[in-house]
Amino acid sequence: MQKGLVSILMPCYNTGSIVHRLLDSIFAQDYPSIEMFAINDGSTDNTEEVIKSYIPRFEAKGYSLTYIYQTNQGQSAAINNGLKLVNGEFLCWPDSDDYYSCSSAIRILVDAIRSSKCHIVRCLPTLIEESNLETISTYKFNSYFSSSEQFDNCINNTHMIWPPINYMIDMCAFDTVNPKREIYTEKMAGQNWQMLLPLMFKYKCYTLDISLCNVLVRVSSHSRGQFNTYEQLYAKINSYCNTIVATLDTINTMPDDERVSYKRQVQKKYKLQELNLAFEHKKSKEKKRIIDELDSMGVTVPLIYTFKLWLKYTKIGKCLSWLHIQLHKLNHNL
Repeated sequence: MQKGLVSILMPCYNTGSIVHRLLDSIFAQDYPSIEMFAINDGSTDNTEEVIKSYIPRFEAKGYSLTYIYQTNQGQSAAINNGLKLVNGEFLCWPDSDDYYSCSSAIRILVDAIRSSKCHIVRCLPTLIEESNLETISTYKFNSYFSSSEQFDNCINNTHMIWPPINYMIDMCAFDTVNPKREIYTEKMAGQNWQMLLPLMFKYKCYTLDISLCNVLVRVSSHSRGQFNTYEQLYAKINSYCNTIVATLDTINTMPDDERVSYKRQVQKKYKLQELNLAFEHKKSKEKKRIIDELDSMGVTVPLIYTFKLWLKYTKIGKCLSWLHIQLHKLNHNL
């Protein structure tokens, strides 16, 4: 581990038209010691060409930029592969469509880790429009970001800052909670729970009340636009649940009873999301199956779901539903 060195892992997939912004913003940094690994996750566009064109420029400045190609496996696999290559004291893992908004961003984050004596620091993201790069909004600082509940906020997806470009972590702390540098990999789930949960269980996260990064709001990004059908959305929900549960199993300092409680909480949350999805898409068999699974988990299904199923599958319920429809038609005609 090289003291003072900042390592940057950048997974990328078909961002050849926009990855230059992140590369330019890193090249413009005033921090003296940076190594970067650009991991191409099976792109079919000009991503490779663009990244390789920056290698001599980085070298001329005293930075290093290493290009790595892998078959398409997802962001988590790219980060998992890249972690073994990291030599730095500090680590950032930005998405390839986001970028730092000032030349002192890396230096400010390093100074924050050192001065706060925290092992995770983050700033507030500025969301920008894909088409014209105009500001949509900037996160506002609130007390939740500095509370001692960051682990629970992360696991529950409440009061969280998710874009990874806003984070920097101390690799000594990361190696303490993850000495093998192995994270759970599943294509649809991303990598942030795997990176942050073990750290936030053991260490405090310090939040700077400033924005140093621009986060591109893209229709075609990993978190948007790829999940439209019932099957895609169902797979996404399962992937999130699997990722959190698997990551909980890696936190060796967590007492077993606490781990069981968290896993049950997570499984209940996502099983209820599955139920919501089944109702939205009118998947009758799936509704009954999921309710049976919740029942076997000892989870009381919210009354509204039970009532809806009763209306659909009992003779009285069907009659009431028919009567409701007729009354609605009559009222409409009047």
